[in-house]
Amino acid sequence: MGTGVSSYTPPPTPLRTSFRQGRATDDEVDLIFEGTNVTRTDNHVGPVIIKNCMEEYQHVPDFNEPLVYGSVGDKQPKHLLIQGEYVLVRDHCLPEGESSRQLSLMQAKSWAPVYWSGQPTARELASIIKALENESYPEILMFNMREEPVLFVNIADDFIPYTIKSRKNLRDCVVTGKLVKEADLYEASIRKRVIDMAIRNDDNSFSFYNDIEGMVGEPHVYPVQFEDNLLVAEEVYSRLAFSNPKLRYRRLCFPLHSAPSDLEVDHFISIAQDSPLMSADGSQPAMLFICQTGSGRSNVGAVMGYLLLTHKECDAKQRRPSSAACRLNRMDSEQLQEQGFFCAINRLVAALSEGLNAKHQVDMAIDNCCTTHNLRTEIYNAKKTLRDMQADHATRPADIASQYGRCRDYLARYFFLICFYSYVSDEYENQFKVGFTKWMNRHPELNHIRCTMCLPVYNTSISLLKQAKHCLVSDNYVGLDLLGSQLDVRVANFRKINIKAIPVYGMAQPTSDGLSKVVNHLLNLKVRHTHVVVVNLRNDVMVELDDATYSVRDSGKVDEPIIFPGYSKTDLEDKEEELKRTIRKHKTFQLYNELSDPPLQREVYSAYTILDLAENQRLQTLDMTYQRVPLLCEESPTETDIDCLMSVVCSHCRLEKLQNHTDTAFVFFCRTGKSRSTFAMAVAGLIMCHMKGFPKGSLKGEQERISLPNAQYTKGEFIIVQKLVRMLPNGHQVKREVDFILDEIFNTMTPTMFHMREIIFVTYNKSRKVGRDAELRETLLCQSILYLERYVHLILFNAYLYHDRQAGWKRPFSTWMKEVGARAGVYDVLDNLGFYDFDVTLTAYRKMSVRWRYPVPNVTWQGEFR
Repeated sequence: MGTGVSSYTPPPTPLRTSFRQGRATDDEVDLIFEGTNVTRTDNHVGPVIIKNCMEEYQHVPDFNEPLVYGSVGDKQPKHLLIQGEYVLVRDHCLPEGESSRQLSLMQAKSWAPVYWSGQPTARELASIIKALENESYPEILMFNMREEPVLFVNIADDFIPYTIKSRKNLRDCVVTGKLVKEADLYEASIRKRVIDMAIRNDDNSFSFYNDIEGMVGEPHVYPVQFEDNLLVAEEVYSRLAFSNPKLRYRRLCFPLHSAPSDLEVDHFISIAQDSPLMSADGSQPAMLFICQTGSGRSNVGAVMGYLLLTHKECDAKQRRPSSAACRLNRMDSEQLQEQGFFCAINRLVAALSEGLNAKHQVDMAIDNCCTTHNLRTEIYNAKKTLRDMQADHATRPADIASQYGRCRDYLARYFFLICFYSYVSDEYENQFKVGFTKWMNRHPELNHIRCTMCLPVYNTSISLLKQAKHCLVSDNYVGLDLLGSQLDVRVANFRKINIKAIPVYGMAQPTSDGLSKVVNHLLNLKVRHTHVVVVNLRNDVMVELDDATYSVRDSGKVDEPIIFPGYSKTDLEDKEEELKRTIRKHKTFQLYNELSDPPLQREVYSAYTILDLAENQRLQTLDMTYQRVPLLCEESPTETDIDCLMSVVCSHCRLEKLQNHTDTAFVFFCRTGKSRSTFAMAVAGLIMCHMKGFPKGSLKGEQERISLPNAQYTKGEFIIVQKLVRMLPNGHQVKREVDFILDEIFNTMTPTMFHMREIIFVTYNKSRKVGRDAELRETLLCQSILYLERYVHLILFNAYLYHDRQAGWKRPFSTWMKEVGARAGVYDVLDNLGFYDFDVTLTAYRKMSVRWRYPVPNVTWQGEFR
């Protein structure tokens, strides 16, 4: 081979250069240009220039991103940016001239083997592990709590941690929301980008920031030519564990401020599933939790570790908060909040079998493991800051919303820790055979509280009506009465199940006149009912003003009423009473009679709540009972919602022995008389059919044949439904009876009111045809799965009615779901709902905890955080 240099121009973006001594063989060189000494290797590297028996390989990069230069400030030097936006900033930034710092290793009080610290360097981490080894722990469990990418730069015989941050915000870490495997791969991809950009420079260097306070001499430039110069977190931690048989490592991607995901908690619990938390001689492993600052995420992890390791040691007396209840009774609301008793926590404590004890144990763990940042104190201080910001009229709404989010995130952590303790209490003796995700799925009441724990609507004041932030909109509108029942009974969409012996009715929101007409109609000699039970299904706030009903709505979203997920009947009635008093006091308001028309400013002469209407009607008609069971509109009800509906029906059925006669009529109403009232009618119809027997048309072979496109889907025969049917005893007949009841309800309705089963497929189809409107597509997709869940709940409820019929349904449906359904795997079905018939990749809405969060009220935070 010749030694001359060819006229070949090298690629514009060479990356890595390596050298090998020796002469090239003919097999290694492929002449691609005749008469030249330029070659290309088989592994897609660039041309080889052979000179003095040295081969210089210039690798052609696969780095195709544009190079973006930028600075962190107007007077700062420009340099290459990662992904055109990010820079690398040293953890625990040091002022210029300082080369060392004191890393604090904290231990839980009472000498529990639980430790935590801020982010150490590689050398500091080895020192920490050595110190823990000297304590003679049988095992050391090391947890990296960080989700954000961290790179370790080789500087002065150590590897120093740097975190990517936005050049516009050098203080806050970049939130990725990734899980463990994704986070490790993302971190490795960031490193590759940094090296690819660094070797474009002659000195193979990249820019790093050490001091973001003074910015003296920043940025610093360090060589990062090879992976050996720039380690990812997995290499720093795993290599240390590889050579130490006593050390085990896990990465937990906990969010910066909020509660961890259920999957991350499962990952944490897996280390307890792999080995016992206490050896035969009573010794326990040490747990070490590491995050960026040594507080926040590491504190949450430390509390979790503390609850795990100390659970066995706590006897009944220590776990029982003996005098706590007495002290709580003497506290005012502000003092209670300082102790962590916010509304969501009160609901959680009430939902758990030993809720107050669980909170007490978590408080003890927090006091032992949050020596610098007490979680309860953080929640209370964040709440006070929010209140001060709201009082300051100069504060921007965006800043208030951000502070509200901070309050919500801190409270979510506290909520999670109480749930986690309850999980540990339930599963400790079973060695955590059931993971946290599955345990939460088996306690849907906890999931519902978690999904709706801090909604902005909860603490809004009725006085916002006078500030024009809320408005009153008529419940009645043009096109509401699809069944034309207004002419007969003065109520829209009044109908009955089309089964003679089943006295179940539905309707829209009645006025006082409409309620009187319906009750008198059902009690007259022609219909011949002797008693009427009127059931209100609304979970929003309404009031009758001058013989027309109105609901409260947010001025920025007037299409739908402001709903209150999780509110009890009493909570809603208190809200309505407050609304009535406000209206009677101020008298003049803007009212929308039709959303297409501008609001009218007029004086109100009379104001009544729905409870007032019912009480007034009862004075005229003693044979009437009023009940309220709040249900969410267009969503799947909870198991406890079905319990409440069943309680209303069965209490009257048992009282009057309805098996032998049909004297009592049940009338369910919601705002429109469509969705919620139909579901309640189906529940009541199934109960009564089990009492009296199903009529002809419910057995196999008796159904009407359907000849329509996609008939199997309009009949609800989706893959996930068929899976459930196969699980249930006599599942096909159970589903067939649900379909029969739904068909009989809709036999009296018009084609413009979609069938509760058919609307599942109709809504899903709409989501596939909305074009480029991603938000509408997501809304429709989530809605279709919620409709599917509602249908599945009816099938499960009918299975329950069969299973517990001999026992007289003494066990509530919600309890049956936990004791029987959970063991059979029904929650696995509910947590994987989707349209497997059509979708290759399933949406995140298949998960209960995701879809239950989505359709919450989208209103502005304007109240008090309680």
